[in-house]
Amino acid sequence: MSQNDSISVSVKKKLNPSRFPEMSDTFASIVGCILGFDCNDTPYQSMHISSDGFLTAREKGDIGYNAFIGSEADLNKNWENLMKFAGLTDLEKTHANSLFARAFKRS
Repeated sequence: MSQNDSISVSVKKKLNPSRFPEMSDTFASIVGCILGFDCNDTPYQSMHISSDGFLTAREKGDIGYNAFIGSEADLNKNWENLMKFAGLTDLEKTHANSLFARAFKRS
């Protein structure tokens, strides 16, 4: 296993929503989409940040971004809090933030 693969596995393990019982189902779905796995019964398949700074998601089986989630500012704050509490190394944080940046379509 390469170092990058090892970091990816470690990030997925440390950020897995099952480690955070107080995490909302909505944020668990967001994290699952970022990490590439389903976290609950209604996982998001893709997410979009609009030009006015709001997050929407396309749910499994849906054809559009019909799930309104909230503001980009709240998303960023929640992601930063997760990074703080997950106990990631600097390399893991870099990898996680790169996954985060690639997870959202923008208009």
